[in-house]
Amino acid sequence: MAQRVGLAVATRFYGKTAEDLKRLDRWIDAAVEVSSICLVAVDPARDQSGALDYLVRRNGVTAFSVIPWGEFTPALNALVLEAFNRGGNRILFASVAFPPRPEIVNKLDEYFNVSSDTTLVVGALLSGLDFRRSSLSDN
Repeated sequence: MAQRVGLAVATRFYGKTAEDLKRLDRWIDAAVEVSSICLVAVDPARDQSGALDYLVRRNGVTAFSVIPWGEFTPALNALVLEAFNRGGNRILFASVAFPPRPEIVNKLDEYFNVSSDTTLVVGALLSGLDFRRSSLSDN
């Protein structure tokens, strides 16, 4: 699968063991398959895996610490800013637990491209999530 120009793939991370770094490696391998902009925001206060030191030597990824980490928002905002600074015009947030697969990225792109002038966000509904349609969503 070809990398998508302008697509940034991003995740938040803090690990506890070397096994967590292996999961992150699998995520990065999948992310660089679909995008040339691969971003990892790391919480240095919680990370016990040495992620930042490890990722400095890892090709294909830009990793940086986020302080303060907060809950979700500071890391996500930092990832959006970094994606923009690297030429991204859209961003795929993907948990390390769910590496981005080409067929999923293709499907999300289809939804986005069909209605790009009116669509701000597209996403996959994962099993087990309780999705409730708002009055603003049409699908």
